[in-house]
Amino acid sequence: MKKIKSVLFSTLLAIGLVACGSESGDNSCATKTDTTNTTQQTTTTTATAQTECSLQSATPDPVVGDTMHEYHLSFDIPTGAVKKIGFSPSPQEVKFSITPGLPWAGMYKIDYPYVPDLYTFELVIKAGRQTSNTPTDWFNDRNKGAKFNSQDWANMGSFNFAIEGQLIINQDRYNVVIGQEYREGLYGWWIAGEDPGWTYHKPSSGSPYLLTPDGKWEIKRSDFSYSFKIGTH
Repeated sequence: MKKIKSVLFSTLLAIGLVACGSESGDNSCATKTDTTNTTQQTTTTTATAQTECSLQSATPDPVVGDTMHEYHLSFDIPTGAVKKIGFSPSPQEVKFSITPGLPWAGMYKIDYPYVPDLYTFELVIKAGRQTSNTPTDWFNDRNKGAKFNSQDWANMGSFNFAIEGQLIINQDRYNVVIGQEYREGLYGWWIAGEDPGWTYHKPSSGSPYLLTPDGKWEIKRSDFSYSFKIGTH
């Protein structure tokens, strides 16, 4: 599976399916090619065909010394009940919050071909790395219920960035907010619902999970810190 994902990911990068959007959603653009060369002090972006926001910053004064990082979040399907995973809106329209001054080059999606028990949908985000309360507060303002993380952290720290949108499971759509945390050399993801009714469950036997408001789907931790499993309740 890893080899399949690697080949597909490389192919999508080669054809340049990279896009970026503004926090307000009003200024959006797409990047056909994005090649980033970094040093300790500066980030230089060169491209054969790039748009103005291929390396944009959330503020006019970027954090000195910060470089782009590529963050992956996948949703894996361990059972056959889930046939399709998606995320809306389009990468160009996604709303986000990021630590002031960090570079943001947008989000794109990888929809792997369906293979029973292996199907994966992946979000890839290119942005800087420095945690702060700005995206964390933005996440908490939108969270209307329980939250869940991929690292089994007891408490939530500060985020590098957060995004909001609709998680699509088969034909069901759920408004969610997703945050990216980095602490002590470890990456982790947080997810929460923007509507009431999301609940956290920790059974006496088995893995803890986040339950959708309609009680249909469980979101669990995967074997990897960059992934969630989705299955039936």
